[in-house]
Amino acid sequence: MTKPHKSKSQHEDDRTEILRYLHACGLQPVTPRSIVIFLDDALRPVSAGGVDFHLHYLRDKGWVELGVEKLIGEGERIDWARITAQGVDEFDRRAKALGEVR
Repeated sequence: MTKPHKSKSQHEDDRTEILRYLHACGLQPVTPRSIVIFLDDALRPVSAGGVDFHLHYLRDKGWVELGVEKLIGEGERIDWARITAQGVDEFDRRAKALGEVR
């Protein structure tokens, strides 16, 4: 049996939860593994590869900063992530849209 694919809105919900976690951590860098654990605890399981994909997407938007290590023959590995000022603004916008009091 194959896993059902997530919809675009489910991916956006995953990204919102990643931003929520990074926002709560402030400027403290966090590992992708800790994000996987947070999402699992929040009942939004995402694979390590999925978290990497979301972190690259969020970095391309300017919402997170990544610490990466370039590996010969393998590309890059994310060592840590933290939210940027634009990421805080985006998370606040999403939280407001969800009706969360901040």
